[in-house]
Amino acid sequence: MAGNSLANRPPRITSSTPSRSAFTLRTLAAVIVVSIVLLGPGDTALMADKARMSIPDVLVLVLSAGGPFDQVSINYTSEIPKSKAQQDVDQLAKETSWPVRNVRITIADTSTPGSRPSTSSVFEVPRLVNTRDGTLILEPFISVLRRFSSIEVDYLITTPFEFRGLEDFESKWVKVNLTRSGNAYRYRVHVKNADFQQLNLPLTEVSNETADQGRRSPSAVRVVIIVLIALVVALTAYYVVSRFQRR
Repeated sequence: MAGNSLANRPPRITSSTPSRSAFTLRTLAAVIVVSIVLLGPGDTALMADKARMSIPDVLVLVLSAGGPFDQVSINYTSEIPKSKAQQDVDQLAKETSWPVRNVRITIADTSTPGSRPSTSSVFEVPRLVNTRDGTLILEPFISVLRRFSSIEVDYLITTPFEFRGLEDFESKWVKVNLTRSGNAYRYRVHVKNADFQQLNLPLTEVSNETADQGRRSPSAVRVVIIVLIALVVALTAYYVVSRFQRR
């Protein structure tokens, strides 16, 4: 009888639908991959490329060749009166007490098709590169030129130099980012609020722990978003599959 009952029992139909746990795991993995693609470093790289391609409102070039004086050039991307460019040089000398010499101010020739009028000042100041401490002077240029929202300060150093200066910095007044290649240092400065008296920029980089925390914060936010999206989608998939298999 037992044999006959076993023989007469209809065969068990095995569903080809994957198990709920396997389906949920695969869904979770897929969502994480997609979320990483959407929220990963691609957008950051794209924004960095746009920042590199953008033209600042004013460009400061400092050439340090090892002599007692450095060559400085302030280049405005639009034409301003020579008197205003001279005021900037005078204000820089006043705020720093630098003995500025050999000042020349020019307005670019616009006879070339497609060229735009622009003003530049060139002068010499005592060395701005501190080879002993490995630092570069930045704040005086920002202070004098803060009426511009986008400032770039480039240092080109032709002598041996071990950099230990400021890299990235942000406050409610300014945001500073440094890129470097060899002994060429480019500071990009975004003036968020020009109503400051003194920036008190540090000459050297903040502690590694603070910098690491600042760099980790955006990544931590992305991780939280990825996990939350994956969790919501996985739970939804689990619920849908459960309802389907009960029918």
